[in-house]
Amino acid sequence: MTLKEKKSIEEILDNFDFQKVKKVMDALDWVWVSCDGVPDIYDLRKESRRLLKEVIKTKSYQISTGGFVASCYHGELSLEFVVCKWYEELN
Repeated sequence: MTLKEKKSIEEILDNFDFQKVKKVMDALDWVWVSCDGVPDIYDLRKESRRLLKEVIKTKSYQISTGGFVASCYHGELSLEFVVCKWYEELN
């Protein structure tokens, strides 16, 4: 992993609103089996870091779990927390 990639991950983790995610997860009683309940901020950050590293390492477009979506596309690294999503193929 390059220094720029490491810095980008830290920038995302420093600016992402994990407190807001925690409030949503508490309100929805959104549990993670790995945490034996609703995850705390530490667990949210830890899993987000893992996803961001993995999306860079595997050169995948997107990796997601537990509501988090890490993306790396056209030189842009991003992290999202998705509560609800639906799509339909147009073909």
